[in-house]
Amino acid sequence: MLLRTTTCIVLATGVASAQWTDDPTANTPVVVQPNSQDVARLAVAPDGSSWIGWYAFEPGGITVRVQRLDPGGNPTFPAEGLLVSDNPQNTFVVGWDVSADAAGNGLVTFVDIRAGGDNDVYAYLIAPDGTFLWGPDGVA
Repeated sequence: MLLRTTTCIVLATGVASAQWTDDPTANTPVVVQPNSQDVARLAVAPDGSSWIGWYAFEPGGITVRVQRLDPGGNPTFPAEGLLVSDNPQNTFVVGWDVSADAAGNGLVTFVDIRAGGDNDVYAYLIAPDGTFLWGPDGVA
């Protein structure tokens, strides 16, 4: 019986597909897209999932995107990340952050110039399933 159980565990381990690795030469990519993804921020939620945010320099302008990795390191949003905002940005980055609340939601805060030429602060609360809890434009 012990041999049968051990064999089943070994076979199951061979087909398991966890993302996290102990090999530093085989890191888990968060986003692999053309152009530049810069100024990344990371937050770990109480359940062990991770929220990663970045500025994506895309042909139409600068966007803010996030990816959520589940506790196993598997992405939960599309490969290009979840689009948080494509509102107009300055060509420089002013302090911004990504954090996680006790419920595992991602909180993204940054500034943009959607309301005119000066920087205004916006915050977005995003559920683990990608729902924008404070609406599609966040709160000012």
